[in-house]
Amino acid sequence: MSAVINPTNVVFGKGYLFGTIQGGVSDSVPFGELQSFELNMSHSLEELMGPSQLTAIGVGIKEVKVTGKASHAKIRTRQLLMAMGGTAAYSSSTTLTLGVNDEPVKFNLHFKVPSDAGDMEIILYGCVAPSMDIKVGLNQFVLPELNFNVYGDGTNILKVILPGDQTTS
Repeated sequence: MSAVINPTNVVFGKGYLFGTIQGGVSDSVPFGELQSFELNMSHSLEELMGPSQLTAIGVGIKEVKVTGKASHAKIRTRQLLMAMGGTAAYSSSTTLTLGVNDEPVKFNLHFKVPSDAGDMEIILYGCVAPSMDIKVGLNQFVLPELNFNVYGDGTNILKVILPGDQTTS
């Protein structure tokens, strides 16, 4: 557990990540033992240049890009289905099959930091996973890494929820 030095800042002592296949039950895909979570947000600008000055006379946002990755310590079939698509079947073991025409489905991600570490939440809408890396090494923990792009659900791209009134600081 991390010590909170300044209570107005969020400290990442531990966190939880859950996925929801769009149209499914909220937070139904848990990512166990979350090791790290990263979110990158950027936008590119379109500039309108004038003939008589060196700086732009107009600037607009051309593209918003939100990407991220999370490393976790449990592999579940639901995670793989969410990230890659395909079908799953169970007899004496679970088999995930990814066909040549199977595509991943859009999903939402919900990152939570519990109350003893700051009460921060991030909800990401309309995610697609371009990759999920599972690295296996001799005498090493297996820590899969989910990489994702966020495209939104037609209304929202993301929502960040912070503790207390953060609008005046």
